Amino acid sequence: MLRWALEHGDAYSAAKKLAEEDGPEIPDDLLPPDFIDGFGGWYTAFFRLSTERQIGMAEGEIPASAIDRHTQGWSYDDAEMFEHCMRAMDKVYLARSEKPAEKAPQMTAEEQFMAAFAGRM
Repeated sequence: MLRWALEHGDAYSAAKKLAEEDGPEIPDDLLPPDFIDGFGGWYTAFFRLSTERQIGMAEGEIPASAIDRHTQGWSYDDAEMFEHCMRAMDKVYLARSEKPAEKAPQMTAEEQFMAAFAGRM
């Protein structure tokens, strides 16, 4: 669902708005996929947990501590499945939000040190 939303969400929103105004139905190929019964709340939880990300040079993963807090009191199997799903969704989210032009150039440790302390030595 997340991949669909990232790839087709804007087109769906436009088609939905047009359908509300003019009455034509939304084309089937723009309709979102259905959630597996019982997992719709996990989609919502993903975005709630996304607010726990550390943001620095680039967006980071959802912290394990946030997932652990969310699943506190769950059975081991359910908590593991939830974490697996969150990590898979996170991978899709981060891949889509990362723009190639924004990637920092690769530098050696020495170059990083010199850049950090340039003019102070």
